[in-house]
Amino acid sequence: MSQMSNPYTALQRDDIILERKVSVMAIVALVVALLGLLVCIIPGLAGIGALLGIASLVIISQSDGRVSGRGLAIASIVIGLMVTIFQISIAIGVRQAMAQANTAFFGPMSSIVTEAEKKDLTKIQALFTKPAADRITQAHVDAFADAVQAELGAFKGVPSGIVPLIHGYTQLGPTMQQIQQGSGDVIPVPVEFEKGLALLAVQVDQTGRHRPGPAMQVPIINAKIITTSGKGFLLYPGETGADASKATAPFPPRPPVPDAPADTPAEATTDGETDTPVDAPVDAPVAPDEQPKEPTTP
Repeated sequence: MSQMSNPYTALQRDDIILERKVSVMAIVALVVALLGLLVCIIPGLAGIGALLGIASLVIISQSDGRVSGRGLAIASIVIGLMVTIFQISIAIGVRQAMAQANTAFFGPMSSIVTEAEKKDLTKIQALFTKPAADRITQAHVDAFADAVQAELGAFKGVPSGIVPLIHGYTQLGPTMQQIQQGSGDVIPVPVEFEKGLALLAVQVDQTGRHRPGPAMQVPIINAKIITTSGKGFLLYPGETGADASKATAPFPPRPPVPDAPADTPAEATTDGETDTPVDAPVDAPVAPDEQPKEPTTP
């Protein structure tokens, strides 16, 4: 009896060639990682690409050779991790820079409005240079605080965070252009009030002759609150009471610049007489016994 062939033998062979397919997840992971590289401003996008690459690598390793795309998965992991590390480093740097800026600049600047709202003349004067502080009186602080509070309400502070700060500068862009036209001594700072956003325009001394106040590192000589509607409120309106109802209203005259110290006269002696230069010719008197004798005639 001849041996009959089993028709299912071909299905039981181990060397059956199966069609290999590229992992769709690996392709998606690489695309997401590349998008995270091109659009670095979107945080977390590259990290998602790296996670998808890890998941696709696990699926490929468990597919017994039926799924390919290991190189795509590894590339997505490498790109995603590199971009994520870069974004984290940038975020840490920006956070540290913002912390230093708040401590050294935005915090002290906002204290101008904070102390004015409290009507504390002593602390206000500590923020300004000596000649500018001497001009500010309690009446100036009271009038400034009452006018600002009536128009804008309670003071809330400087926008916290890089995104709100950029939004504040963007919203107040036209006002900043008006106040800084023809003047380079004004520092604009966006500030928040109960009734909305406003601009704190701080006038600084650029002559280098006035030292900053004991509570400030910037030599401030005046400050002004400008609303988005164009109203302005000067802390020191001037001796005649300058009209600060418009944003483009100029600051009053700056404090007088102290005179430079006079040069010390050179070559002065202790008794007030001027020394004679060393190389100046001097006619020395001739002694009587050293008078030239006339030659004798033989």
